[in-house]
Amino acid sequence: MTGKQNAVKRTRNPVDVYVGQRVRMCRISSGITQTDLARHLGVSFQQVQKYESGVNRIGAGRLFDIARYLDVSIEALFPSAAGSQPRPADFDGEFNEILEFVSGVDGLKLCLSFLRIESSETRKLIVGLVQQLSRSDEAHDSAQPFGGGH
Repeated sequence: MTGKQNAVKRTRNPVDVYVGQRVRMCRISSGITQTDLARHLGVSFQQVQKYESGVNRIGAGRLFDIARYLDVSIEALFPSAAGSQPRPADFDGEFNEILEFVSGVDGLKLCLSFLRIESSETRKLIVGLVQQLSRSDEAHDSAQPFGGGH
């Protein structure tokens, strides 16, 4: 048998996924493209995509280079370096969905824009509006035949 036939497909480690999401979030908030980061690291942009999705692990030296290039601390990319060791339970269910959303372009833009709103009353109104819209969408979907597949 060849090595390819004998290879076992590796599942993504939750910590690798978390670190990748943090890299993506910091990269996007810095206005740096995957291509720019790839050039700096001397890798392909596909490799950066694999880092950000957690498919490929980021070595310690490379993580240090990424942090320097993005002008963030190692702790910003890997919080356990600050003493808060992530637990596998932290990566389950809704938390993982939230991290995925926030590390995406739209989620990051939404969060950064929301944080710029100084009025706590305005923030509360926006949260209420979003909650109402989500309830309205749920009601609309359930009224559709066969579960509302738009």
